Amino acid sequence: MSPRIYRSARWKSGPDYDADAYFLEEGDWFVFVVLKNAALDWNTLIAELMRTFERGALRGIGGAIKTKEMSGPLSSAPGANGALPEALWCHEEGLQFRLETANVLNPGLFLDQEKNRERLADLIAERAEVHSHPGAFRLLNLFSFTGAFSVVASSHGLETTSVDLSARYLEWEKRNQAQNSKMKKWDWGDYIPKMHLIREDARGYLRRAAAKAERYSWVILDPPTFSRSAEGVFQVNKDLAPMVETAIACLDKRGSVLVSTNDARWRAEDFVDEMASIAGRHGMLSERGELPEEFLGLDPPHPMKSLWLHKK
Repeated sequence: MSPRIYRSARWKSGPDYDADAYFLEEGDWFVFVVLKNAALDWNTLIAELMRTFERGALRGIGGAIKTKEMSGPLSSAPGANGALPEALWCHEEGLQFRLETANVLNPGLFLDQEKNRERLADLIAERAEVHSHPGAFRLLNLFSFTGAFSVVASSHGLETTSVDLSARYLEWEKRNQAQNSKMKKWDWGDYIPKMHLIREDARGYLRRAAAKAERYSWVILDPPTFSRSAEGVFQVNKDLAPMVETAIACLDKRGSVLVSTNDARWRAEDFVDEMASIAGRHGMLSERGELPEEFLGLDPPHPMKSLWLHKK
């Protein structure tokens, strides 16, 4: 892929806070900070970050605190160019993703999944080369959050199904999809890729899809570490592996599953070994997901780890 001049990326990492810089347009940026030290003064940190930001025009800073004792949004601050709007549009690989600037724990796009979004686009392109129409491919995005993987797939003409318990996140994806529908990468006349937004526990939806012999070209499985729903408690270290097995049953002949977790207690080597073992039992190939370079070599290591499981 050609190098990019502007790219959203982790700007700073440290024991007290992490700061992500999101590229907007025309050299503008938005920074979102996760504060890990409750003793750090938020307003002082904002002033320091504004003073040291050198990538371009800083539209503003948002943030959240995440410690063992507390978790919640922090106040946002505008940059030098006036008021900070409620939402901004981040640019990535020709697509746009809506960011919310206040009262959120994450602005709407996980930057540690950037390489996996790129890999999905590459896999779609590889299969499209030997097939006449993108509408033959389907993507299932479980625990879909704001639907970034679905937006990538839709931009290449795929039918997408996004499943999440949050009506707010599904509406957020709807806005992302609408924004990007104007920037089609294909030309198929009146063809418009189908988009399904399902508010449901991903476990129940996946079981039902398998029972109905639904088939997908790609399944994205990136759950939270812990959650509760009407189906009961979800714990990623216990409940992820059975979902991977069911997801494999829903693949077409050349399908792939992306499985990912941010559970810091799950050692990367153990995660990879367990998921690769599942792939081996099904005669599948495994490919380790990549992290963007700024997430590598951290101490402690960045918690996200992922594996692609490919049918041969």
